[in-house]
Amino acid sequence: MAITLRGFMFFKKSQALVEMGVFAGVTLMVLGILVTYVAKMNSDQYTLMESFRYALKKAHDENRIVAYGTWDDRRQTSVKEPIVGEKIQSSGAGYVHWAIPSVENKGKNPEKKLYVRINEIEYEIEPEKGGVIAPEYYTVTFNNIETTTDDSGNIKSRRTAGATEEMVYEVGGKEEGKTFKQKRAYRRDRPW
Repeated sequence: MAITLRGFMFFKKSQALVEMGVFAGVTLMVLGILVTYVAKMNSDQYTLMESFRYALKKAHDENRIVAYGTWDDRRQTSVKEPIVGEKIQSSGAGYVHWAIPSVENKGKNPEKKLYVRINEIEYEIEPEKGGVIAPEYYTVTFNNIETTTDDSGNIKSRRTAGATEEMVYEVGGKEEGKTFKQKRAYRRDRPW
């Protein structure tokens, strides 16, 4: 079986197109994972700085020793689920000892306060019951694709996706800690 020069060139061009398509897909996926990782690192750094700022403000306003923890759950776009996204968690803690003795305390050190901010909601906790935040998540996600045909025969589609979540946060342990519940719903749609 003889292969002509024209057939050989067609085979080489086809092979090059397939290789380029595979390489481009892999490159885009790696780039998406890298961008997601950098966004997560940025969120972690921001949450850490934010918790120190909250602790500094509370310590100044109340003239106390303040420990302030932050916990942030948010949805971020991902390579796997571009519309629904994936959950990322960021946390930080700040501790500030405001060094101005209070006249009310007769020169003694101010008392300690512990605050925790979970998803932009602030809770005050007794300092001896502080400790670990143990979250439990109950998540329901949905994806829906609907197609319609108009009078001229054009097909249109719309993809709707979202998530409903209930979050239960136990702060300070099961026996002597406190439990906080939060809910949220998230929905997006886009035409194809």
